[in-house]
Amino acid sequence: MKFKSIIYDKSEIIKLIDSGEDGNIRIWNFDTGILLNKIKISIHCLYEICFLNDNQLLIACEEKNIKLLDLTNNKVIKVLFGHFIKPMSMPMIQSTFSATMAF
Repeated sequence: MKFKSIIYDKSEIIKLIDSGEDGNIRIWNFDTGILLNKIKISIHCLYEICFLNDNQLLIACEEKNIKLLDLTNNKVIKVLFGHFIKPMSMPMIQSTFSATMAF
């Protein structure tokens, strides 16, 4: 599986969050390397993820939409349609708790 995007969260437990071609988001404990959660978002590739705020991720999807994931319940709460091409990247959102980098 090829990773498409990796971000990290510097909250009480440093978490690494990745997305890839299999349509899953994986949340890892950065210190221990233990997989904390795996969330199926799509059957298609997830191109990029970025934090919107402490509890929400924006996810650029191959099916030409952007999904908003609520990390408190691991549910997609909104889907933004209307792209004519695949949204391959999103600009970095600066905050005190996150950073993103695209591959």
